[in-house]
Amino acid sequence: MKILLLLVLAGTCLAQSIPVEVKQAMVASIQRSNSPTIDDPKGGHHEEGGMWGISTDGKLLIIPVIAGAAHLICSAEPTTLDIGKAINPALQTNLASIQGEWHVHPSGISEDGRCDFVQQPSATDISVAYADTNIVIGARDKIVYFYNSKGVTSKLKLKEFLK
Repeated sequence: MKILLLLVLAGTCLAQSIPVEVKQAMVASIQRSNSPTIDDPKGGHHEEGGMWGISTDGKLLIIPVIAGAAHLICSAEPTTLDIGKAINPALQTNLASIQGEWHVHPSGISEDGRCDFVQQPSATDISVAYADTNIVIGARDKIVYFYNSKGVTSKLKLKEFLK
């Protein structure tokens, strides 16, 4: 019980350090992940995300990235998203430092109904955690997971995170 309380308290402190504009971009990513795309006709089967940092002129810079490919059928291959592929690559040229990155784990269930998307950070997510703040948002479980290269460091309900 104490460990859970510490995880929640740590999550609350981290949530308070995230700029409101970044939280708004995260909400937009959840909405895009749940919305249809060319290869995800119903929505809920692809990752969305982005990064934020400080621009060369000292301002907050939020960089949404290109959506990951849809996964409509059950497979051992995880969904993927390349945090380095910005929707607007010109924004990256003005990035002086990265403060954090986020991505959404989809809410959908495979077309055959046999599997759904893992909501917490995957082993791959953890192995490539490079930013000061790394976040996975579970679109189905509505939990925000903070993690680093060692694993999940804290988690918080999306509703609490957005306060």
